[in-house]
Amino acid sequence: MKKLMIDVYMDTMCPWCRMGTTSLRTALKQLPEGTKAIVRWHAYRLILAFVLKEKIIARL
Repeated sequence: MKKLMIDVYMDTMCPWCRMGTTSLRTALKQLPEGTKAIVRWHAYRLILAFVLKEKIIARL
């Protein structure tokens, strides 16, 4: 059996990341028989600067 390790770094608030997740799930369904994919999900905040800016403004 072939093993495929995939590390996914995504921001759950990012619409492009969500679209990529959908594409990945579609691709995983099309893997040939005998291939096992192990997907490791990692959270990554792409828009950290916006979040920090909002927190600073909220304190004012």
